[in-house]
Amino acid sequence: EPVAVQLDGNLFEFWLPVYRGDWHSVRIQAESKDAALRACVQLRRPALRQVAMNKQVLSLQPSSRSVIAKVVHDNSPVANANLNVVTSGHQVLQFQSDPSGSARINLLPNETIDSFTAWTDKPLFGGFQFSREPVRDESADSQTIELHTCREQKFRVVDGQGNACSDVEMHLQVATPPPNFNYLGSIEASRMVTNQYGESVFRWFPDWKDVYCYVDLESDQWVSDGAPKWIDGDFVVQVKPRKLRR
Repeated sequence: EPVAVQLDGNLFEFWLPVYRGDWHSVRIQAESKDAALRACVQLRRPALRQVAMNKQVLSLQPSSRSVIAKVVHDNSPVANANLNVVTSGHQVLQFQSDPSGSARINLLPNETIDSFTAWTDKPLFGGFQFSREPVRDESADSQTIELHTCREQKFRVVDGQGNACSDVEMHLQVATPPPNFNYLGSIEASRMVTNQYGESVFRWFPDWKDVYCYVDLESDQWVSDGAPKWIDGDFVVQVKPRKLRR
């Protein structure tokens, strides 16, 4: 979950929701304007108090190799596609493909790429993880991300009596079907909130014969109650009230 950052020269400041118990760490990333220098540090919650008092210093490092990401659809390059790259250090790097459908990714020493996620407003959606099949050469200097045609998919959240549950936040994950379960990754629209009818629509659902997906509920009020079901074409999640801790 991103947080707002206030910049003042080479100093930055941000506020964290310490009253919430649904997070355990914060990841801080910084890079130079030309993206040639980059740094990242992950701080667990217990260490944040000391960091807030003493400040945290980030030392930018130069890249050691580059990878060219090529975004295509139906074997044609896709310009202006959004691209998220997750590295072995859990950094999330953001790019936009150029007119040839390409983006250059500069990697730090000993850093590799874990996954790619690409999408357009059209909507088209694609991506993959190197840890899942089919096997890809993660050491290659060029990688191709295939975008897929999408359709709208409705998600519904109901309680045990079938009543619609509004204002329920959830995070959608979409993957190729069994046995590979290769996840396409998350985009901003993957975080959804149900409306007054307990519904939310995801426009970037791959128009495949078989799609694997699930949602993580991000609610202080509700938890999942059993496995989700496909009902009349809708993905239905049944929930029950969350028990309060004492």
